[in-house]
Amino acid sequence: MKHLLKFIFFIIAFISLNGCSNDNSNNSNPNSSDCATTDPCRGASGCTYWYPTELSDEWNWIVPTLPGQTTDFRVKIIGNPVLNGNTYIESAFVGGTVLTFFNDFCWIYGFRTSNGDLYEYDPDTDSSWLYLPNNPVVNQSWIRQGQQWQVVSLNYSLTTPTCSYNNLLKVKVTDSNGDYDYVCFGKGLGIVAQQDQSQNITMYLGEVTIH
Repeated sequence: MKHLLKFIFFIIAFISLNGCSNDNSNNSNPNSSDCATTDPCRGASGCTYWYPTELSDEWNWIVPTLPGQTTDFRVKIIGNPVLNGNTYIESAFVGGTVLTFFNDFCWIYGFRTSNGDLYEYDPDTDSSWLYLPNNPVVNQSWIRQGQQWQVVSLNYSLTTPTCSYNNLLKVKVTDSNGDYDYVCFGKGLGIVAQQDQSQNITMYLGEVTIH
C-alpha cells in the first residue's frame, strides 16, 4: 500500500486522532514485567501481550528501500501522562531516518483495559478506539482511523532478514480505497513485520528492548 510508506521532511511526533467516545475506564498499563527481552526474534515466554507497553520499551524497525539498501526508525514508550484525569501510555518517534510508517501503524497515547486490550486515546476530544485486542479471534474486525483491521491468522509463520517466527498474529489493514496490506505481531514483541498485498516484506523488526 504505497501511501503507508512515504518520505517526510521532518519528524512528526504528534498527530491528530479521531474516534468513538470513551468512558475513560481504564487501567492505563497493567503490569507487563514478564515481557522483558532484547531478542527481536522471540518474546518472553511469560508475556501475555501482543504489544508490550512498559516505560522505556523501544523498537527499531527496518524498511527496505532500493535493492540492498534499507532505512530505519525508532519508537519508544516515553511516559505515563495524566490526561483529563486519567493516566495513559505515551509513545513517540525517537530516531532513525525520515522514512517512517509511524502515522499509519503506531500511536501517541494509549491505555489497556483490564482484559489487556490496547486502545488509542485522543486527549483533545477525550475519545478512544481499539488499537489491538489482546485475545483476538480469526475474522475479528474493527475500525481504526478510517481503516478496517481484520484478524486473518493467529498462527502465521514468517521469515524476515533478521528472524524466523511462528504463531504470529496477522492483521489485514484495508483503507477507504480498498487498498490493503498486512501487519504481523509477535507475542511479547509488538509489530514484527509489515507485508504488501503480494506478501512481500516492506518493514521488519531489527532491534527491541522490552522491560
